[in-house]
Amino acid sequence: MGYVYEEDTYKLVFEDPKMSGLEVHAIELTVEETLQYTELMWIDMTKSTARERIMSRMQFMVDHIPHWNLEDKEGEPVPVSVDALLKRGKNFHTAIMAAWLKEVVGISLPLAETNNSFSDGSASSDIDPSMIPMSTLQDGELPEQV
Repeated sequence: MGYVYEEDTYKLVFEDPKMSGLEVHAIELTVEETLQYTELMWIDMTKSTARERIMSRMQFMVDHIPHWNLEDKEGEPVPVSVDALLKRGKNFHTAIMAAWLKEVVGISLPLAETNNSFSDGSASSDIDPSMIPMSTLQDGELPEQV
């Protein structure tokens, strides 16, 4: 009898208290799916519209959410679908996408700001700004060696 691998299932956690009570379950990505999603994130912007890129990412995410407990105003279950996301506000979509990226893909949003300073306020770079040439070179002229 051999080993059968079962992918992990994640219960998404939401930062926004307004999302309290919403349960969204997502399944682990395979390595191939992770590569596919990475490619979706880096689609050549000159070859597709913003809508096409967003819709592709939404469909990819929805394909990895087998269940949520979302209901409409009449108390009827709302099927997991891109259409369901499109009919909700931007904040709803953003909250689900951020939680999905964090739990399933391993990316936290918003990305932390880069801080290039030490606690005393000095720059953390090893580059001495006085070593950066600031003069304009003429055609064919080589920079002066320091």
